[in-house]
Amino acid sequence: MSNTDLNALLVEITKTDARHISSKAFAVAGLSLKKLRDVLYKLGDIYFEDLENKVYVAGIKGGFAKMSLATVALRLDNDNLYISVSAKKSLIKQSTKEDVINELEHSLKGYIIQE
Repeated sequence: MSNTDLNALLVEITKTDARHISSKAFAVAGLSLKKLRDVLYKLGDIYFEDLENKVYVAGIKGGFAKMSLATVALRLDNDNLYISVSAKKSLIKQSTKEDVINELEHSLKGYIIQE
């Protein structure tokens, strides 16, 4: 499962257009599924957990004053973390998807390998 598969999962769950999904992949070292789950619990709510495929879908708030909810699909694959984020457009220009990706990156900074 790649970002394309995560994007398809988000389209299915959120009924959004795939063009409104942002994706990112990180090389990681030492990140366990348990640690990833702990970070997601800290940042938001887990909606779906597939331990066999190491996939989580969660809701995390972002944007201005963290008022907008983004749906995030994540997959941990050996030394890579794939992230896809979907957020509804609001009347005020917000960078909800980018904020959520940055929040995840900050929360997992000890595991992400800088290129």
